[in-house]
Amino acid sequence: EGIRNNPLHQSQRVEQEEIDGSVNIILNIPITSEFESYLVKNHKQIIVNSPTTLANKVKKLIGE
Repeated sequence: EGIRNNPLHQSQRVEQEEIDGSVNIILNIPITSEFESYLVKNHKQIIVNSPTTLANKVKKLIGE
């Protein structure tokens, strides 16, 4: 379900599954403005952990 059945990119791999049903994934993709927009639009379902520069940019764009 969710991101498991609809990967964001072909490089996506699951790093860890959490007890609460959330998953940590790794993507190896270029950071484009479209991807940044996707992250901002879906910020309530997605947490960016790294790279730190992207995590900080998303936080700034959503006003955190």
